[in-house]
Amino acid sequence: MKNHINTILAAALLALSAGAAQAAQINVSAGTAVEHIGAGIGDQTLLTLRASAYATDPAWLPLALHADLDQGLQSGGLQRQSIGVGLYHIAGPWNVWRLEAGAEAGRTRDEGYTANHWAGVLRARRQVTAAVALDSTLKYGRSTGLLGGTYAAAGFGVQLGQIDSGTVRVNYQHIHDGALPSQDVLGLSYGLSF
Repeated sequence: MKNHINTILAAALLALSAGAAQAAQINVSAGTAVEHIGAGIGDQTLLTLRASAYATDPAWLPLALHADLDQGLQSGGLQRQSIGVGLYHIAGPWNVWRLEAGAEAGRTRDEGYTANHWAGVLRARRQVTAAVALDSTLKYGRSTGLLGGTYAAAGFGVQLGQIDSGTVRVNYQHIHDGALPSQDVLGLSYGLSF
């Protein structure tokens, strides 16, 4: 289990470092979240890690790379990893919109149950002011495993910048992973951009 997480993280860091040579911006954040799992299962606390990189020349290669890790803080708790890639477009006066379409592959483990998923991903981000941004994410695809089926997720976040050289982000995500009970995740994280 630990080796698998290390493999996922190593692959994500390799992908991000490969993109970093061409990247205008790399974002890294860490935080915590509370996840409510339906069907009366209850709540659990997560450690969250996020990384993304965006290519330098949007006219030539507007490439985005993403790596996410959620780790449950209780014994035998949930583990969720995903790696994604997308193409993005910056639009609007003063580049206030960033729109992205791509795909991701991920894995969820919880109490011995394992499911993999592959999904198409749409992301939109709007810079409201110099210090405030709103973002949303939609995912749709397939989940495998004993309780596999449709994988779908929708989320939105508010990012507050210029706080001690970094940004604070509050986000909510609703997840349907195959036939598993639905999951609602409310998170708080702090990030830096390079």
